[in-house]
Amino acid sequence: MKSKYYYDKENFKLILGDSLKELKKIEPKSIDMIFADPPYFLSGDGITCSGGKMKSVNKGDLKMGLINLDNGNVLYFAEGRFDKWCVYEKNSYGKRKKPRDVECFTELLKLTNYFKRDDIYNDYISIYDLTTKNFDNNVVDVIKKISLKYGEFKSEVFRTFSILYMAMIAEENKANTKVGRRIKRVGVYYLLFKDKSPEFCANFMKKMPWYEIDKLCKEGGF
Repeated sequence: MKSKYYYDKENFKLILGDSLKELKKIEPKSIDMIFADPPYFLSGDGITCSGGKMKSVNKGDLKMGLINLDNGNVLYFAEGRFDKWCVYEKNSYGKRKKPRDVECFTELLKLTNYFKRDDIYNDYISIYDLTTKNFDNNVVDVIKKISLKYGEFKSEVFRTFSILYMAMIAEENKANTKVGRRIKRVGVYYLLFKDKSPEFCANFMKKMPWYEIDKLCKEGGF
């Protein structure tokens, strides 16, 4: 055994590490039995494991979607405090988090060091124009194609635009919404063309009356 033991007793040894790496260090024919019953954290919260990939288990609701990211994480909708359209990102260990607008806006701002703001905005609009209340895998394919244009940044772009796409769907599904997905477009517009910070763009419309947000949309031409 070449692995360094995390815990080592006479009849018990525990290895801590990436199984795909650690298993290669184990001597051939040195194992008598394999018993697997860990908490995989792959079921619940709207997803499960099938064929080695995370898939949606929101049965009977075709609007609920799931996006597999290049880093192995998944984006999906699940029940939140107010509705079932809360966007979550879960890694392969089962740990989940809510992606924040400020993360997306920060990534978009980084891209302006390498790409034209108009091009970034137009790519976002291509996704915006296709967004409805329903999740559509065809739109995910569009996002994938768009991300390829960004070369070495394609994985970050795919994640960022995917989060924004799902966030816009969530906005479209909010009860009695008057602005819908346009609220995200305002944030992107202010980031790219009004030189506002990611923090400002992510937060300045919170608690703002819908009619004031609507006015900002009309001022931006949408």
